[in-house]
Amino acid sequence: MKEWSYSYHAISKADWLRQIEADLKGAPLDSLFTSFRKGELLDPFIHKDDLQGPVVRLPDGLFLHPPTLTEWITSAGLTPQEINQWIIQALTQDVQSIVLELTDTGPEFESGWLEGVYPDMILLQAEIRNSQDLHFSAMTTVLPTDTVFRINRTSMASFPSVFSNDTGETRMGYQVNNRFVYSIPQEGDPVELLQAVLQLVSSDLGVWIEAGLPATDYLQRCIFRINAPEPYILHLLLVRTFHLLWQNFYAWHTGQTLSKKVKYLELHILQKDEESQESFLIRASMSGLAASLSGTHFIVFRLTNGVSSSFMNRRTSRNVHHLLHLESTMFRGMDPLSGAYSLDYYTQRWAQEVWEKLKE
Repeated sequence: MKEWSYSYHAISKADWLRQIEADLKGAPLDSLFTSFRKGELLDPFIHKDDLQGPVVRLPDGLFLHPPTLTEWITSAGLTPQEINQWIIQALTQDVQSIVLELTDTGPEFESGWLEGVYPDMILLQAEIRNSQDLHFSAMTTVLPTDTVFRINRTSMASFPSVFSNDTGETRMGYQVNNRFVYSIPQEGDPVELLQAVLQLVSSDLGVWIEAGLPATDYLQRCIFRINAPEPYILHLLLVRTFHLLWQNFYAWHTGQTLSKKVKYLELHILQKDEESQESFLIRASMSGLAASLSGTHFIVFRLTNGVSSSFMNRRTSRNVHHLLHLESTMFRGMDPLSGAYSLDYYTQRWAQEVWEKLKE
């Protein structure tokens, strides 16, 4: 069999625009421009000649597996029995990871939360938002030994100084299996948001290194949380730009390439207040598709009513993941959006803007 070859000839941008104008039948070209960033319109007429460099191709390791379906459980206002029932129900519907958000208003952890659960068969995580009362040596006696402790760095005024052993020697969490979570806000200019979170990571990394700990270990502990933005094109651009920045940020500070085994990007799809389940499912499907196409490690569907949501609503939300990821192979192989010139153009430009500001 002959090797596959394209039979289409490349055309110039001028010829392309003339064809578009003819197809629009008198409507102006700018009628196809849309707003997606404050003060900037999305130009749909990006040609290969407009790119400042080669097309962006994200590492193949981002597309080896579907995102891990994760259940987010906030302990506030729930009884231990309700928490246990929520966990069991999620696991029966093929959830692969559980995040327990521990709050001051929720019940203290007890073994009943995990009754009937085999923690060694799932990824169990506990997220802490307040560093003032942390005492890891006590927590690790009641939580399973493989529990991943997630320190919500964005909710703290400064890098936590409580990670120390009984002798007072600062070890920044070396005694426990922890990750540091950084949230990328949904509202605001995407370039400024990405710049701010990487500046915070850079500052925290300095504290970590001053404690005599290796940069690679800290950077591999970072998790970045993104609430699925709208519109769809903004979601794709934000995630692709962040991937490009983080891969280079890691290499810049360590001199190494980030291992494909390191999972660092977590996407949350939040149901809006007063949003119907039907509308949410449509939006969640689009966000789930964007997660597949842009390389996402964890995906979380969060309904407004949490545990009080109906069984069917929670199940259908989880099925979005199953249908898009587990019953298709769209996420496998190389970067599926590489060579989409509009995406490449804005990804390159946004990443360059952030990178120049980080080097100042």
